[in-house]
Amino acid sequence: ADAGLSVIAQRNWNSGIDYNGDGYTEITRKNLKVGGLQAWYAPNPGTRLRLDLQVTDESRRGGNRLDQPEHLANIAESLDTNYRRGSLSWDQEVNSDVDFRLAYAFADIDRDSFYGGLGDVVTDPSAPGYDPSQLDPNVPGSAASRSWRQYGRTHNPLHYIDSQLNWRLGAHTLAFGVQYKHEGLRDDNRDGAGQRLAVLEDATFHNLGAFVQDEWSVRDDVDLVLGARVDKSSELDSAVFSPRIALAWQATPRLKWRAGIATGFRAPEIFVEDVHVDTLGGEQVRVRNTRGLKEERALTTLFGFDWRSDPADPVWSWDATASYARIRDTFALGEIQRGDDGQLTQLRYNASGSNVLGMETNIGWQPSAQWRLTAGASWYRSQFRAPQRIFDDTADGGDTVLDSRDYLKTPRWTGVAQFSWMPAEPWETFLALRHTGSMPVLNNRLGELHRTRAFLVTDLGARWHRHLGAQAQQEVSVAAGVKNVFDQRQKDLESGALRDSDYVYGPRFARSWYVNLRYAF
Repeated sequence: ADAGLSVIAQRNWNSGIDYNGDGYTEITRKNLKVGGLQAWYAPNPGTRLRLDLQVTDESRRGGNRLDQPEHLANIAESLDTNYRRGSLSWDQEVNSDVDFRLAYAFADIDRDSFYGGLGDVVTDPSAPGYDPSQLDPNVPGSAASRSWRQYGRTHNPLHYIDSQLNWRLGAHTLAFGVQYKHEGLRDDNRDGAGQRLAVLEDATFHNLGAFVQDEWSVRDDVDLVLGARVDKSSELDSAVFSPRIALAWQATPRLKWRAGIATGFRAPEIFVEDVHVDTLGGEQVRVRNTRGLKEERALTTLFGFDWRSDPADPVWSWDATASYARIRDTFALGEIQRGDDGQLTQLRYNASGSNVLGMETNIGWQPSAQWRLTAGASWYRSQFRAPQRIFDDTADGGDTVLDSRDYLKTPRWTGVAQFSWMPAEPWETFLALRHTGSMPVLNNRLGELHRTRAFLVTDLGARWHRHLGAQAQQEVSVAAGVKNVFDQRQKDLESGALRDSDYVYGPRFARSWYVNLRYAF
């Protein structure tokens, strides 16, 4: 028998960061604590049991007046999250031709939240227009009486069962599997004392899926994969059939061609990110699904290749892939509107469909063990087939209507590159570049669609590490560097209590220095 155990612990905290000096944070204050363990046990060579448990406790607070309760801030976005997750798996080799895997995983999230605030109420007693009654939640009609009622609590349990059997039969490797997912989502509106005011969401979803796949070695240089999956979602009347096919051809020892066609879907559930509320002018903006929302279906094709200058020890490597996805009944978010209850909402609806055309390529160069250069670039054009309404304030007396075919906050060009130099065994240095291309972004406060500039972020770093102990099982390392050397980030930041919290794009963090110490045993 053989066994192993590892324990992890992490602590991370930072103060809120206000880039433009308006008193409101662009980077939230964060306090993160993580603890967990991983254990495995192999009673014999063909059996392995694995256990993984982790607990996370995280607090985030953004906005202004961080030293005050959330309902006394002009704007506050606050999350206190307890996240528990775990998994248990059993891998069994029956014989040289058959093996299987059974696994169970769970996640359980409890989150206390606050989105909103007093708005543009004067909170400084020495400033003109200060009215202390506006900060008293017991005064009817005061700003605080409204913000007192903007707290929330979310519970999101998830259970997942996975099984797979692999059977090698001559030139074929057959795989069979069954998977089951069950998820619950309850979102309550509460007041500052924790009393429930309303149940905003209370739903459960489940999906049962089964798949079969045949990986067939047609010839020594040709592999064909045929697969199909059937899913029955609680949100759909009928089961969904999703076939796929993939082909790989080793044309030469250096060059492999790849091609494939796959289908997939996304059920019209209430997603947990829907309860991560944005704010506009100190008011909450919630996402709602339209009645009769249909599933999103996608057909994706791809074609690509992998090339190595030497299959055994390549100095150069290059790969590229072109893909095209045709999405039917694409999920889209409409313009922010005020409902009959006075709440600002965004409706998720089915657009007519969309097309995503993309190309990716990566290149690597390693002339020796001391030098390595890698670089990659991607281009994606993601568009709806018909223009979608993204802003309309005519119902509030305005005259601005904006339509767009482009996916918002989606750059067409992105790229990465890293140059590494290892002058001696304990040392490693690197220079990294990250490119984020121009993208369309909507400012809901101004009713304007902007196209951003491109960003090129540069990181520099070095690491010293040593293996210790008789069998070199221990490792100590020290790392230091500078992130975002040239401070590339958004400059037209929203300011003040009436800001649009969703008008955020590009690199989030300013220039920063770091030092990291790691000891593994």
